[in-house]
Amino acid sequence: GCYVKDLSLLDRDISQTIIVDNSPMAYAFHPRNAIGCSSFIDDPNDRELESIARFLTKFQDVEDVCNHMQLWDANY
Repeated sequence: GCYVKDLSLLDRDISQTIIVDNSPMAYAFHPRNAIGCSSFIDDPNDRELESIARFLTKFQDVEDVCNHMQLWDANY
């Protein structure tokens, strides 16, 4: 099975909320808020989260993160 994570249950502004997950089903309710990542399975050389963190620092002051998430897919 898989889990679908509903960001609206967090009681936060969706335009300021991001989900990072390796399963597209997990963010099926909010795909515009998502950054897809590869699965981490015991790889000490995995640095994907560091790349995601660098990417996200560019958007800490934007009004709506959804307008920028597609840049992750296009550039990383």
